[in-house]
Amino acid sequence: MIMTVSEEAQELLTTSSVSVLGYTLEEIQEEFHGINGFANAFYSTLEWGIRSAEILKRDSFICRFCGDKYANYVHHIRSLRIFPEICLHPDFLITVCVSCHNHLHRKGAK
Repeated sequence: MIMTVSEEAQELLTTSSVSVLGYTLEEIQEEFHGINGFANAFYSTLEWGIRSAEILKRDSFICRFCGDKYANYVHHIRSLRIFPEICLHPDFLITVCVSCHNHLHRKGAK
């Protein structure tokens, strides 16, 4: 599957001074004791709940990998732990079914 992203999304990947949910990368280090702590807290935020619902609706609850019509996971196509600055950008989020989601994480393709 070939994924394309907007110019705005590409810019986010190359910008050095970024803010993630109002935190700078330095503040994430301090406040959450690193990116893993931030990632764990991130999935409980209202922002993630809203964005993941938007992505599921955008993709009509259909898995972007296998076409399953009952997909209910939203997957970061770029790792949240490596690219926290794009954690809510829709160009980097896709709907997947539980089987494909598990497969992606087993392969380390997160």
